[in-house]
Amino acid sequence: MASTETAPPPAGPSTSSPRSSGWVFAVTIFLSAFLLFQVQLLVAKYLLPWFGGAPAVWTTSMLFFQMLLLAGYFYAHRVSARLSQQAQSKLQIALLVVTLVLMVTLAVRWGSPITPGPAWRPEDSGRPITELLQVLFVSLGLPFFLLATTSPLLQRWLASQEGEANTGIYRLYAVSNLGSLLGLITYPFLVEPNLRIMTQARLWTLGFFVYAALTAICAWHVRRNAPATPEPAAATAPLSWHDRIFWFALSMCGSLSLISTTSLVSEDMGVVPMLWVLPLTLYLLTFILCFSGLPLYRRAYFYPGLAITLVMAVLGLYRGAYLSAYAQIYVFCFSMFVICMVCHGELARSVPSPSRLTSFYLTTAAGGAAGGIFTGLIAPITFNGFYEYHVMLVMSALLVLWAMFRDDDPWLRRPNLWLPFAIVWIVALVPVYLQHVGWATIEESAMRWVQGVVIGLPVFIGLLIWLESRMNIPAAPGMWFTRSGLVFTVAFLALMLYVETTAERGKLLIQSRSFYGVLKVRERNPESREFRYYELLHGRILHGMQLQADEHRHTLTTYYTKGSGLGMAMMNHPRRKAGPIRIGAVGMGVGTVAGYVRAGDLIRFYEINPQVMRLSLGNQVVFTYLQECVGRFEIVRGDARLSMERELEENRPQGYDILILDAFSSDAIPVHLLTLEAMQMYLKHLRDEDSVIAIHISNRAVDLKPVVAGLAHRLGLQATWVTRNAFGETIAASDWIIVSRSRTTLDAEDFRKEGYPMTANQDAPLWTDDYSNLFRLIKK
Repeated sequence: MASTETAPPPAGPSTSSPRSSGWVFAVTIFLSAFLLFQVQLLVAKYLLPWFGGAPAVWTTSMLFFQMLLLAGYFYAHRVSARLSQQAQSKLQIALLVVTLVLMVTLAVRWGSPITPGPAWRPEDSGRPITELLQVLFVSLGLPFFLLATTSPLLQRWLASQEGEANTGIYRLYAVSNLGSLLGLITYPFLVEPNLRIMTQARLWTLGFFVYAALTAICAWHVRRNAPATPEPAAATAPLSWHDRIFWFALSMCGSLSLISTTSLVSEDMGVVPMLWVLPLTLYLLTFILCFSGLPLYRRAYFYPGLAITLVMAVLGLYRGAYLSAYAQIYVFCFSMFVICMVCHGELARSVPSPSRLTSFYLTTAAGGAAGGIFTGLIAPITFNGFYEYHVMLVMSALLVLWAMFRDDDPWLRRPNLWLPFAIVWIVALVPVYLQHVGWATIEESAMRWVQGVVIGLPVFIGLLIWLESRMNIPAAPGMWFTRSGLVFTVAFLALMLYVETTAERGKLLIQSRSFYGVLKVRERNPESREFRYYELLHGRILHGMQLQADEHRHTLTTYYTKGSGLGMAMMNHPRRKAGPIRIGAVGMGVGTVAGYVRAGDLIRFYEINPQVMRLSLGNQVVFTYLQECVGRFEIVRGDARLSMERELEENRPQGYDILILDAFSSDAIPVHLLTLEAMQMYLKHLRDEDSVIAIHISNRAVDLKPVVAGLAHRLGLQATWVTRNAFGETIAASDWIIVSRSRTTLDAEDFRKEGYPMTANQDAPLWTDDYSNLFRLIKK
């Protein structure tokens, strides 16, 4: 996470008065922190549509921000140690001048120095991580780096002027945190709803110029008051590698918690700044609380709280697909808050002396960057599923053990032999409960082992309590038993998480992961020749299935049956009776809609995920709807909106009779595909007034009907909603909205009987490229 700093708490109020320049330093640090957090949200939102609205856009952006933060802290640490303050101030001014010249140049070319022009848009997002990092570096690299150096460098300058012993310097830490927090929470509530994205970028640029002027004033004060040669370092005990590694691990775990939680929540709802801001705010709040100087972090409260939190998080993972959106946000964000409180609380307990300020910053920034590298680069390559959250939970438990063993807390020395095993027994009840209520299907061999623990441990605990009452056990063996029990508890937590990753319903045939998410193909009813089928899941959401019996392979299933809203639009379109039709489809899934294509028809898919395409094309095809399509089909690789905009720019409107928008059934709603500007673009690709847009809005977390109603009302379109209940295993509950300029198709008998004409009131939300509020649409 790009936290501006992690400074130690003040030991008490300052006894020396700051110089008259102190307020300039404070304002500069405040503004740099404000701009640092604002620009993360602004630029990530701007680039989101370029990469399909995937949750990994934010994860990769966070990696970039953390790496630059680390670079800024390293710079501040090295120049503070190697250069005189006069030389430091000159170097900082030189960097400012170079940055401002670059920003002016880019502003002339792009209209804003931090919003890259259309030429930087990826053609097909074949290398999304590399392309995103390149765009971020070109547009934001130098300004962000300069902002990242500000807080540690200016604090060091002011500390040298006021004296190393003046702990009042840490008031600037509170100022920095305030700027960070305001920059974070004002964006979704004040900036985003009221300002267009280009206006936001230009105002941010203006703020950066003000920051540059303030930094120049601070540098002038330093040059006037500082000696020309580096000050000799105060004699302090060297930092041990044990301390550095401990800080690094705590910071990495906090970063892992933030990024993996944000990805987990966004995966099932949508990738919008509001869902980035909530975890980020909680993360920053833990810094403020832990480093406030007040005794807000107490192990006696937060260690038991962490144990409960870990169990709650595991329950959330098991039950996630069935929890409401609000319940998921609460469970995972609350868990993240407690974990970060423990990580940052332990950091606050182990801070060094003020003379080691930049070294402490550098180590914690390196840990945060390591968390970003793990989630943004290593995990997508190493794991075939979203398992970094599981790694983070185990890591947080291990760090608590390390912290306790490191300090040798008195309670660890007490011979309470039974206590850790009682904790193990409570934890062991969780998978038994999950199996009992049907929330998880656990392998029989693993379940027998768990049940053995649940049955056997109470007997063992009773024996230990009896031994304690009869024997005077020395502290050393008692401490060994206690520590062993705690280690065993963590091992059992790891086992529960492993079981969660393998507790699949049905036989797992394929599981793969990419920038765009996790895909699973499962075989269901393998013993039945007639009803055996393969299903595709993106994350935890069904995205289609196909029966495998030869006589049923062409059967239309799940959301796409002839009784669905899409089926009604297909079967009742007036041009279908007159001759061939052209169909566009945003999102391919298993290719079920190709079953509607007749000889002479054409269907053109827009698909951004190459993993999805490989399941229907190539040498190892799993789903055969496309291979067996009797008409023609085409596949356009890349983000649908960018591809369709490019077609219009090249004067190639597609003239669709039916355009299917099938990208909103959870797994991170791509908001940019359902904005006013996107809908206006879709209309340009339709053949005539009778053409229709079929929008699939089946979603367990978000109700998109008001959004579509608002768009139809704004554009003067006719809209009818068709909802269907699930029937058996192969027909899923579905919600479709059919939109058209005319009522020719919507006046068909099927729509009159089964459809619900839609109207929008004045309060209907209208999503635009500049603003979209997903929270007000969350289902209770």
